[in-house]
Amino acid sequence: MRPCSPAHRSLPLPSLAAFAASLALSCSSATPAPAPRGNEPTTPATKQPTKTTSPAPAAPAETAAPPRRQLFETDAGFGYRDTFGAVVIPAKFAVAQEFSDEGIAAVVDDEGWAIIDTNGAVLLRPFVFDNGPDAFHEGRARFVKDDKVGYFDERGAVVIAATYEHAEPFSRDERGKVSARVCKGCKRVQHGEHWSAEGGTWSLIDQDGAPLPDAPDKKAE
Repeated sequence: MRPCSPAHRSLPLPSLAAFAASLALSCSSATPAPAPRGNEPTTPATKQPTKTTSPAPAAPAETAAPPRRQLFETDAGFGYRDTFGAVVIPAKFAVAQEFSDEGIAAVVDDEGWAIIDTNGAVLLRPFVFDNGPDAFHEGRARFVKDDKVGYFDERGAVVIAATYEHAEPFSRDERGKVSARVCKGCKRVQHGEHWSAEGGTWSLIDQDGAPLPDAPDKKAE
């Protein structure tokens, strides 16, 4: 490559200006200088689509466990204390059972058998069978209101209103179907120490009280 320097020879004066111009032209780069950064064209950034994240479904709220109650007895009767030993329900019951895990207990007050909550409030009056409160069958037990029979669940909530003159416990047949026989219009007939429900119209219901295919008429012990 020819060095960009004047040759060591004499040149006529008229040609000196032309030589300097050609020298400057030969020393300039053929590649144009990059434009200043501030003058570069701006390319708009590609906007990425925004992902929409659906919120996770809220977990079902858990039902708080009922407070624990401890049965105690005095000369006045049975009552209940909390876990710290403080009396929550005074000793006023002639008979009392332990509270269930669901927070209900069967007691005997001045009016007979009752189902109470952990504060001592009477929830309902159970159907009495064999001198005691009706037992749970398939998650349902019977109660009585205004001489009619209905069903409640293990938390003491009424699930089938008391609209029947008589109702039998729920049971499960060989196919796994749960039902109970109920009667409207039947009469209680006493037979010594036992009684039966006679007459009226019998039907089958499911655990929510919905009618099932008709049941044959029968007598209930």
